[in-house]
Amino acid sequence: QTAFSILTEGGIDYSITYGNHDYTPGSPRNTELFNQYFPYENFARQKSFGGAMEVGKSDNTYYCFTVNRINYLVLSLEYNPSQETLDWANNMVKSHPEYNVIVATHGYLDGKGGWLSPSDGGEGELIWNNLIKKHSNIFMVLCGHWSNNDDPGSMTSRKDLGDNGNRVYQYMVNSQDIDVELGVTPLLIMRFFDG
Repeated sequence: QTAFSILTEGGIDYSITYGNHDYTPGSPRNTELFNQYFPYENFARQKSFGGAMEVGKSDNTYYCFTVNRINYLVLSLEYNPSQETLDWANNMVKSHPEYNVIVATHGYLDGKGGWLSPSDGGEGELIWNNLIKKHSNIFMVLCGHWSNNDDPGSMTSRKDLGDNGNRVYQYMVNSQDIDVELGVTPLLIMRFFDG
């Protein structure tokens, strides 16, 4: 929370996608603790905030912004999204056809670039089939969750064509196994170029 306050104080918008370790202890799928530390109001004050699946909850949110006359929409989805969440996400993407969409969720790709299955702690293939591949304006998916043999800074990617022939770039970046005594935290920085 303290680290994120630096972004807030600097006027930098951000979104958070929570993972399986962010649930209230002993309560699977309970996000009360997540919402306590990252309340809806914090996100709703951001210039890019578009809305949430449930008003008052930070679990599933979306953000819209324009850079160099190009519109972007970021969908931040819960860990292993429910069908209700996927239905909401589909509606958000459909109702913003002029936006290039980035979907962020937690368990989506494994360490070798395959879609996670429920036995691996994710719903990657389900998310791909029920949301990602259906929309021509989704071009990227970002996730974490998986680590490669305790490799700090695990990263993998894949590229697939959606049903409309659009390329979808999918990236998994995970630094949960980093040795904090090293004082090093991997950070993925992406630069976007027109065209």
